[in-house]
Amino acid sequence: MKLSFAEAAKLNNKRKKPTLLLYPSEENDKEIEEILTEELKVDSANFRFKNVRKIPNKGLAIIWDKHQQLEKLRETILSNGILKKNISLRLPGKRYPSLIIYDLPNDTTNEDVQIALKAYSNWVEDLRLRFKMRGRKEGTSHWVLEAPCEVFFNLRRLRKIPIKWAMYQMKEFLHIKRCSTCQAYGHTANSKECKFTTPFCGCCGFRHNTRNCRNDELYCINCAESNRNLGTNYKIRHRAIETYSSPAQDVHITLQEIQEIISSLPEEKIIIGADLNGHNTLWGYRSNDNRGKDILDFILANNLNIINKPDALPTFQRNNSVGWPDLTLCSQSLIDSSMNWEVLEEISLSDHRYIETTIASTVANQFYKRYKTRHENHLRFLNMLGKEIYHLERKIKAARNSGELNNATIELQTLIINACNKSFKIKKQLLITKPNW
Repeated sequence: MKLSFAEAAKLNNKRKKPTLLLYPSEENDKEIEEILTEELKVDSANFRFKNVRKIPNKGLAIIWDKHQQLEKLRETILSNGILKKNISLRLPGKRYPSLIIYDLPNDTTNEDVQIALKAYSNWVEDLRLRFKMRGRKEGTSHWVLEAPCEVFFNLRRLRKIPIKWAMYQMKEFLHIKRCSTCQAYGHTANSKECKFTTPFCGCCGFRHNTRNCRNDELYCINCAESNRNLGTNYKIRHRAIETYSSPAQDVHITLQEIQEIISSLPEEKIIIGADLNGHNTLWGYRSNDNRGKDILDFILANNLNIINKPDALPTFQRNNSVGWPDLTLCSQSLIDSSMNWEVLEEISLSDHRYIETTIASTVANQFYKRYKTRHENHLRFLNMLGKEIYHLERKIKAARNSGELNNATIELQTLIINACNKSFKIKKQLLITKPNW
């Protein structure tokens, strides 16, 4: 059963299992495991721990199911003079909220980042670097750092921070696991929990990578599975991420979701249409508000371009109220294209007007196969299928998981296409003569 975002968030709030951190003392150069083995003279199974893993500074984290088991090892170490002298014991500290700084060059040093953070937070200590992730651009990384609450809120308000004469986007980082293969929450694609090898698309739900999706039909596989298995009634004709931000909702939630889409399509030409409800003179309003400033910071940080015209008709009109909440954005790679953006005056049966975006682009004609089946060799087609169809039928019935079923389905499709190729005449027809947008 797939987890929802809320259920995955609750997992992070579960009570942590009893954990003891062991570090070698300053005057000792031996590994913790070596010290314990030499002095205790007993097997590690006597202490019945659930898990053990190495941590920075030559440390060892030992995890138990029950606190009494932790106390047994702790008392053993404290009662042994040599162990007490050579091993430092510590309980895990409280984990602070995290910030993420996007697309730092790989040659950026920790000292460069800490100097900037201290200057803008008035905090004298270094913030703990949790980990790094591959950035959206080649040769860059996202840095995730842990910050005490006071520092966290001061830095989060900045949205961007200068490091070595360049500005970098910074925001809160939520430790919610999401799998890029099956789109489920609660685990990642690299973990053993994901049972799929062929990815599900985060846009249309089909079996291909999200960044390769060209389907106009939207389909959320998480909501669809919840409706099927739990009887819920969620809407499914949307991506896993929507681009509407209610005026009552924190706009940063929506911007972070758009950020995830952009990050998943690093080399693609992108056009974004979003109702973000932010005021800014750059897209038609007479004044700016805080929401509009945050949206503009997001646009600049992601090298996006605003296609809206500041003198255009209002995109929203209800009674005597008008506004320009609908934004059309594009990536830098589309700037050279001949582009026209216009708010249409025709009735749209909504309080939002139609927006027409035209992009001039040269697209080569594409072809697809169309078979003439009316007067062709149906007997040969059936004979070719008949040789393998019963074998495939048994294979489909015997499928024990989605992977085996998917392989059998692909084999069936290949069989049908080969039979068509050898039985029917083919007429090539144009599929696309010009862009449909």
